[in-house]
Amino acid sequence: MNKRTLTNIMVILITICIVMSFVLPFTNNVAYAETFDGKNYSSFWYADELKVAEAKQVISTWDLSKVTSPIIIACIDTGITASHELFNGVLTRNSEGVLLGYNSYAAIHGDTSSIVNIADESSCHGTKVAGVMAMLIRELGLQDYIKIYPIKANTPTNDSFNIDSVINAIEWATSDSIKASVINMSLSAAGSGQTEIWKNSEDLIYTLTKATNSAVLVAAAGNNSANSSATAYYPAAHEGVLGIVGYGSDGAIYSTSNYGPAYDIAVPERNIYTSELGSAKYGYFNGTSAAAPFVSVAAALLKLRFVVEGKVSVTDGKQTPSGLNFETMLSNLDSKVITKSQVSYRTMDLSKVVSQDFSSTDYDYLSPTGITVTGNGTAGTGDYYDAYVESADDIKPIEFIASIKPLGKTNPALDEAIEWYVREIKKGDVEDIIVSENKVGNGPQYVFTAPHGGEYEIEARIRSGETVIKGLKKVHVEYLPYLAGEVRVTIAGHEGDNVDDAPSSGTIYANKKITLGLTGIEYVDQTVDIKWFVNGEEVKNGDQPYTGTSFTFAPGSAGTYVISAQYGNRAEISGSYTFTVVAKPSMSNPLYIALTCIGAIAIGAAVAIPIAVVKVKKQKSEPSEEEQA
Repeated sequence: MNKRTLTNIMVILITICIVMSFVLPFTNNVAYAETFDGKNYSSFWYADELKVAEAKQVISTWDLSKVTSPIIIACIDTGITASHELFNGVLTRNSEGVLLGYNSYAAIHGDTSSIVNIADESSCHGTKVAGVMAMLIRELGLQDYIKIYPIKANTPTNDSFNIDSVINAIEWATSDSIKASVINMSLSAAGSGQTEIWKNSEDLIYTLTKATNSAVLVAAAGNNSANSSATAYYPAAHEGVLGIVGYGSDGAIYSTSNYGPAYDIAVPERNIYTSELGSAKYGYFNGTSAAAPFVSVAAALLKLRFVVEGKVSVTDGKQTPSGLNFETMLSNLDSKVITKSQVSYRTMDLSKVVSQDFSSTDYDYLSPTGITVTGNGTAGTGDYYDAYVESADDIKPIEFIASIKPLGKTNPALDEAIEWYVREIKKGDVEDIIVSENKVGNGPQYVFTAPHGGEYEIEARIRSGETVIKGLKKVHVEYLPYLAGEVRVTIAGHEGDNVDDAPSSGTIYANKKITLGLTGIEYVDQTVDIKWFVNGEEVKNGDQPYTGTSFTFAPGSAGTYVISAQYGNRAEISGSYTFTVVAKPSMSNPLYIALTCIGAIAIGAAVAIPIAVVKVKKQKSEPSEEEQA
């Protein structure tokens, strides 16, 4: 090798080092060609369908140093076998390396000792579902940036799911403690009566709707070969939830997968390689439960992309600056389409997730068809089955959420155009009477606190063209029964006192005022007429009875007055529950005496001064002895 050749080689090496010094800060160490039990991910048929290799290529150019904390996927299932090698580095742990997780079934049953028990059941359904996510996360080299948070929500010893346990799991996943960006639910309601319960549960609908503000919700459609037009399965069929149907290697919706217009995305579901229990460690998994986890990883990947691009932070809600949301983006990928029974589904294409220009996407927005109002109040029964019910002595704020239908398929910008109105209603014999109506806010959420007992209507409105679409929810605040033994006439300001502690008498001076009220009626229906009596004679306001919750009395003369009241048609308050006013003569009022004395002194002074003046004048009019001389 001559000197010139050696020099050229040195120049090339130095040039490479300089170039790499600029390139390396903007790349990352994405893992490639990781094997799982000796199998390459690229060998699975669905790797091509999901466009994994193409996505990895784009991810390798990302500056992942911008990610300050990982994206969390909450896996609501039967638990997890955390010791499986597939989960190394993928599960959430605290700063001390302790595995984090939650047992929602134990939580709702008050079993505090089992809240951290997330061990999987013998079926290892949760381990399989989490394994699908973990394997894809590791294949993408993102185990430091996307983490799985396991939530065990099933009924112990089996794979069934109690609706209250799932509601609690969703609430926990989106709480400030976890802040999950994605929630995977590879579960669906089945069995006699369960479908209707999961479809109509006010608590579930409210919880799902609220969760969509901060997380993408993904659910398996189920494996009953059912068309949602006839029988829909929940939670996948709920608006705002991405319902996942499954297809096989032949590119057709698989025969056992549920399908229909209630669901959103088609994803591979056959022969999905994942973690197993036992000595085999790995095996194949089928069904929409295996398909949903792919979409959950895609949702986390989409948010990660926007964090890297500087458009959102990890702790942001799912709304992006453009007003779009991640759910809308995922259901509008420029991917291939699979059709069954005249319903077309976009498929999951990870290369589109990481590279598609969503600002130019032609979204499949639909016109609003309605608006649903849900809240976190207590659902009523009987006459109040369609209202939230509270007691007048225990009024709590109710948080309402308005959802424009079909949820997730209308322009998200419409959410901020929602208007809120509150009406107070008085029940009439023939028809209800609107006592008041007020506009109280804008946007998708409103918190209502009833001012007192009564009937209220909370209405959300959205304008679509020339049409105003309305959604309504009622609130009934139950008055407490009138109890005579708790009611007494007392001095205003003491109405909240116990009946035995409230003042029962007072002394004033004639022509002075004293204002009286009633104990024990704070939570009763105060629209009922309350009449007042002085010494047994009804107080009038002109020709009409004086009514109200308070009474201002000014005795015209000294004496003793007994003040009583009557609530509606109830007997007049009497005996020890009345108030005795002792009116003293005005002239005995110290202030009156003082003013009288001051007045007398002033009058005396006024009289004395002229006399003195006259006397002086007289003296001046008579000449002195010297003058006479």
